[in-house]
Amino acid sequence: MRRCFVSLASPIHDKVSVNNVIRRILSKINSGVKFGLVDKGLITDKRKISLQLTECDIIIGLVVTGGSEELIIETSALRKPTIFIAHPTMNSLPALLEAKPLAEELNNKVWSIYLDVEKNPETISRLAKIIRGIEAALSLYNYNLGLIGGISPWLVYSRVDPITAKKKLGINIVEVPLEEIYKVYNTTSKEQVINLMEKVKGNAEKIEVNNKRIIDALKLYIALRNIIKEKNLNAITIKCFDIIFSLDTTACLPLSILNSEGIVAGCEGDVPSAIAMIILNKLSNKPVFMGNPSKIEDNKLMIAHCTAPMSIGNYILRTHFETGRGVGIAVKYPEKSPVTLLRFSPSLDRMRVLRGLIVKGEPESNMHCRTQVTIELNVEASILLEKSMGNHYALVIGDYAEELKSFAKTTGIQAEIL
Repeated sequence: MRRCFVSLASPIHDKVSVNNVIRRILSKINSGVKFGLVDKGLITDKRKISLQLTECDIIIGLVVTGGSEELIIETSALRKPTIFIAHPTMNSLPALLEAKPLAEELNNKVWSIYLDVEKNPETISRLAKIIRGIEAALSLYNYNLGLIGGISPWLVYSRVDPITAKKKLGINIVEVPLEEIYKVYNTTSKEQVINLMEKVKGNAEKIEVNNKRIIDALKLYIALRNIIKEKNLNAITIKCFDIIFSLDTTACLPLSILNSEGIVAGCEGDVPSAIAMIILNKLSNKPVFMGNPSKIEDNKLMIAHCTAPMSIGNYILRTHFETGRGVGIAVKYPEKSPVTLLRFSPSLDRMRVLRGLIVKGEPESNMHCRTQVTIELNVEASILLEKSMGNHYALVIGDYAEELKSFAKTTGIQAEIL
């Protein structure tokens, strides 16, 4: 992905002063952004905009001087994600203010930032977050999400049309029958998973299931890994309850391992939740937890499920909550950690972002799914019920609201940031 930095200036300004401003600001940006920018140099003639910037995926345009309004407009007309930066001198800000309304009419993927590198260095951090959000959106083109076995029947609302996923985000929904998983599972031997079982057991804080249950679950993990490779899948969501009654095991442990390995893996064939997991994983480069909003009280919310990434922290191997079969996993989340929760509407035209702090990260109840995370939200938790967007929210450690705003703007999705 080509992130291009370009400097826009009037040809009448003193070149020494112009170059000094560019050098100082670009140096600060490069030291703070932490990923490579291709410097496309100084442009003073609008006829060179298209020639210089056509191959760029993302444009960061420094408005160096006044009189650069036409350059701003011409850059916007390329209709690429573009971040314009104004600074405190040389009539930079007046030029951006004048051009901004028309730039936004031409291109709905335009951001404007005021950067005073001496007084507000944190603005560079915001710039990096905006870029990450844009990149997450652009990276979804031809992304393959495997829908294994279809959608669980109780997800009466959480159903995404594959055409919508492709048109809106560029994601391909690849349907895979469960029979293909069963075939690989039945040809996987106990010996193939013994070493992995010892590793899983060795890292567990407590084990409440026998070896056979763990072996059966790990054979399913091998089957899923093989299908992911064979079908060239980037992520999966699986109709997991059918497996329980066909193979007498659960997908909870395999999904935990996959998410810990960086392969996004969701439950119940829930496509909106899998997409939310994918986005949070791309923005954070961290494993993501998908769970049920199970309990609300004032501004506190419990998210619970029988799988979560084991790489998060200590974990207990238990059975699956509803059926008492297979292997469920109770992962302990670090308390006092900030978190971001994300949910998409099935039409993929809206997304809800919740933020909060983990106040309890370990199981407290035998009447909920095995992993239980209680979060103190920035808003009343009742909004999930009063303005429901369906079940299942994706959760990641860290605050990624700014990146999600940028992602939403790039994709044209309406974002509700709470």
